[in-house]
Amino acid sequence: MVTVKGTLYTAPGGQKILAVQEVKTAQAANPCAVKNPCAAKGKAPAANPCAAKNPCGAKK
Repeated sequence: MVTVKGTLYTAPGGQKILAVQEVKTAQAANPCAVKNPCAAKGKAPAANPCAAKNPCGAKK
C-alpha cells in the first residue's frame, strides 16, 4: 500500500492535477494480507480454501 501526499489543482477544462509532495510505502504487519483475501477471515488452515494459493502461508 502506498500513501501519496500532495496538492490537488483543477486545471482549465476541469482536469485534476496532483502535485506530489511525499510518497510513503506502508509496511503491513502481514505482507500476505493484500495478496490473500482469506487471511483476514481467521479460519484454520485446513478450512481455508485460499491456503494453497498463498505462497506466504508456509513462511510463518
